[in-house]
Formats: sequence, structure tokens, C-alpha cells
Amino acid sequence: MVDLTLQDELLNRGFVVLSRVFDGTQANTIAAELEGSLRLAESSVLRSRGSAYGARNLLETFPEAAELVRQPVLREFARAVLGEPAGLVRGLYFDKPPERSWSLPWHKDRTIAVKDNACSTSTSG
Repeated sequence: MVDLTLQDELLNRGFVVLSRVFDGTQANTIAAELEGSLRLAESSVLRSRGSAYGARNLLETFPEAAELVRQPVLREFARAVLGEPAGLVRGLYFDKPPERSWSLPWHKDRTIAVKDNACSTSTSG
């Protein structure tokens, strides 16, 4: 069960940090694999001075991300906040080290997943 204070923190601050999702070894492995995928990717990766600093569609560039969100701590939190059918819709990557950062005006990112509701109609004579 998810701690209600985490849900309150999300509601009040707009974000929450979940601890102990990955251990240090796992985090280092994930970072190395992600870096390798970003280095090899040709499209949808934003680069500056030879380094990747962003990726608009991380699920194409680093498909392993879809597996990472299945960690019990993450899955439990998402379902507690969003409900049982919660799932991954999109993955974005940003690296903003202090020496090479940029500012943005206050904004709220929103993604709305819409069920494919294309329908086909047929007529019978």
C-alpha cells in the first residue's frame, strides 16, 4: 500500500521522489545502457557539444524504459494515484547539469492518452 503522505506530497508539490526503486548497481547499469542507446540513436535525440541532453521519444530510443516502470514501487504508486489501468504513455529524457542548464517559464507538461477510437462502418444491402 502506498503511503498517503506521498500522495499528499504529490498533490501539494506537484512531484514526489520515490526512494529505493533501484539500488546503486541497478542505477549504474541503467545509466550506462541509456547512455549507449542515446549515443547510437540518430533521430529524436537532442545534442549539444557532442552530448545528448534530451530525447523526445525515449520508448523508441531506449525500449528498456518500458520494463523499468514495472518495478513494484513505481507500479504501486502509479496505480494508487491514477487507478488500476495506469500505464506508460510516453518517455522523455532531459539531462540538465548545473553547468549546462537552461531555464523555462513555469509550465505544466500534460499527456493525454486517448484510446484508438477509429471505427469502421460497413453497410449491408
